[in-house]
Amino acid sequence: SLQNFARIGKVLSHPARVHIIQALRQKPAIPFEQLARSVPLHKSTFCQHLRLLKKDGFVQVVKYDNGHSGYSLNLLALEEALIAFEDFVSGEGLVME
Repeated sequence: SLQNFARIGKVLSHPARVHIIQALRQKPAIPFEQLARSVPLHKSTFCQHLRLLKKDGFVQVVKYDNGHSGYSLNLLALEEALIAFEDFVSGEGLVME
């Protein structure tokens, strides 16, 4: 739908969120601190971007055996975003809800 496409566009419209996604494509899971260091932002700003990516399903929490947590990319959500983009470009399947 157009609303879904607009939501995806909003999520991917900020360079910091794109950077987080690119970092998560490099490894199956990344500990929070390592991921935060990979993005040149203040920690609170980084957390806001990460929260939005989690809320929209692009990023998921991974629990490690030692009790710490990390993050991984939700490849299904990324694939759905690509399909929505392809639908938009081709003019197929996007309708107002």
